[in-house]
Amino acid sequence: MFFLQKCYRQGEVPEWFVRTGLVVGVLGLIDSAYLVVKHFAASKVIGGFCPLHEVGFIDCDRVTSSVYSYLLGVPLAVWGALFYFLVVLFFAIALRKKDPPWLLSVIVVATLASFAFSLWLMYAQIFKIGAVCTLCLISFGLSLVLFILDAILLIGCWKNKPWG
Repeated sequence: MFFLQKCYRQGEVPEWFVRTGLVVGVLGLIDSAYLVVKHFAASKVIGGFCPLHEVGFIDCDRVTSSVYSYLLGVPLAVWGALFYFLVVLFFAIALRKKDPPWLLSVIVVATLASFAFSLWLMYAQIFKIGAVCTLCLISFGLSLVLFILDAILLIGCWKNKPWG
């Protein structure tokens, strides 16, 4: 992935890429922070995690209280908030044109890994839990947008073929 350094030298990353990534990161951080607050508040209040509780296939309570909603004993919402905070931080650094040469590669690797994990979580919601969470779907959609941004960036790099 560090071949991206050859494609996009410091300050040459397309500004629309950085701005879009920053906006998606902020939206993801808001969604994840809301999930964190609702997760800890729901444990104290009887009556549901989100307003669409038990509407057909949508059941946020079932999803967010399942065994799949924790990683290393920490709610996935907390991990999501941390991830989106880092996305915002990295894109903000890139926007200021003070990006170290490795920053773009870190962004791409992190967002690709996040998308792969989001795909697994969607599989778990649909086929293991049998319900989906609307707030989790928003996070999945934002992760998909970051994946598409990565694909556009990688295709642009591939077309330039700076390595040969």
